[in-house]
Amino acid sequence: MSNSEKIVIPGEIIEKDSKKAGDNTEVTERGVISTRLGVIQRSGSKINIIPYSGPYKPKKGDTVIGIIVGYAPNGWFVDIGSGVKAFLPATEAMKGKFDPRIHELRDILKIGDVISAKVLAAERLGAPLLTIKSEKGLGKMTTSWFIKVPVVKIARIIGKRGSMLKLLEKKTGSKIIVGQNGVLAIEGSYEAYEKVKKAVNLITEKTFSKGLTERVSKLLEEEGE
Repeated sequence: MSNSEKIVIPGEIIEKDSKKAGDNTEVTERGVISTRLGVIQRSGSKINIIPYSGPYKPKKGDTVIGIIVGYAPNGWFVDIGSGVKAFLPATEAMKGKFDPRIHELRDILKIGDVISAKVLAAERLGAPLLTIKSEKGLGKMTTSWFIKVPVVKIARIIGKRGSMLKLLEKKTGSKIIVGQNGVLAIEGSYEAYEKVKKAVNLITEKTFSKGLTERVSKLLEEEGE
């Protein structure tokens, strides 16, 4: 097993250089330690730990895919798979100011609508705040197929520098939007969706296997024949 595939436990020292501390690590006097049971993944100059299991914990800047599940006087409640429902303020979904005397929330987004959004803030005890107007591509999704995967598998589905994600898109002719909350949106044909689904199932089942990229590539080539 290579160093990048080494299984570590909470509290285990994985690096001396504090500048290399990444996700699921903590800097201590002893060095950089793992805070989760998982596998080391090196990404550039950072060392991350891919946990074996765990729920989605929202972080500022995350892209998420969620479902509108309720209304508030000035926005929507969104299920993003975290411990509490997220909140999308109306001002973060429309141009200009929101006036409840003029604007009707249901005319913008309805219960059951699926959206891609960015996490604006994620306080430990409060509801995560979302926005759908911070960048292009966010908002209501109407032409996508969806796949739910364990949150801890997202990093492997993306791959180092996005390598696995690029492979999936190239081999299937689709566009894949990755929600850090464990939801994938596939924009393309149903056939492309089926191919991506089979490949993703392989990735989630064989996350820590050697030669996984080659196996995924071969699977997609066989599916295309």
